[in-house]
Amino acid sequence: MIDFGDFAWFDKAKDFSELIALGADFAEEVFEKYSCKKDKDIMERAKIIYKRLGIVLMYESLKGYPMPFNEAYSFFRERFYG
Repeated sequence: MIDFGDFAWFDKAKDFSELIALGADFAEEVFEKYSCKKDKDIMERAKIIYKRLGIVLMYESLKGYPMPFNEAYSFFRERFYG
C-alpha cells in the first residue's frame, strides 16, 4: 500500500519566505545551512512570495476579509519598504 496523503510538490521558496518574516539575515543563514538540493534563485523567489502576501491582503480586505484595508496597507508597506 502506498499513501500519497503527505506527498506534495511545492516551491521550497515558500518555506524560506516565511523565515524572512523572522529576519532576512536569519533566513539567509538557514538557507546557507540547508543541505537539500537548492537552486540559486530560491531566496529571490522567497522574497517575492514574502511581499506578495501584502498585496493579497489588500485585495482581500476590499472584499471585507480578513482585515480592514488600512491594516492591510500597513502590512503591505512593511513588506515592501521595511
